[in-house]
Amino acid sequence: AHGASLLAFAQLTEDRGLRPSYYALLQVISDNPGVSQTALSRTVGLDKTTLTPALAQMERAGLIIRARHPVDGRSRMLRLTAKGERKLADLAACAKRHDARLDQIVGSDKDTLVRLLQEITIALARKS
Repeated sequence: AHGASLLAFAQLTEDRGLRPSYYALLQVISDNPGVSQTALSRTVGLDKTTLTPALAQMERAGLIIRARHPVDGRSRMLRLTAKGERKLADLAACAKRHDARLDQIVGSDKDTLVRLLQEITIALARKS
């Protein structure tokens, strides 16, 4: 179900020039202007080798700015550009359409499904 959902979202966003996974990155940066790359990595669950190329691509596309931290010169602070804000709004509209489609599919069982998925996530995240 997860794979099918990702594929459907990718089809909605395919002409927008970004991977659907970048939507989460842009949203977290938007919600936390000045967030460090390390904090972003922890928040979205991506390791440095995956996150760094994604951020580089978004920077080249003019969607984000990576600036040196004023105290820790090794750290980079992230923020969206105006173009990044427009791209995020476009991707958010795609996500809203995608969520509406999922709601149609699941119907009145959505609360139960979400609760069960949360239970699975929590249980599998626990260390054995």
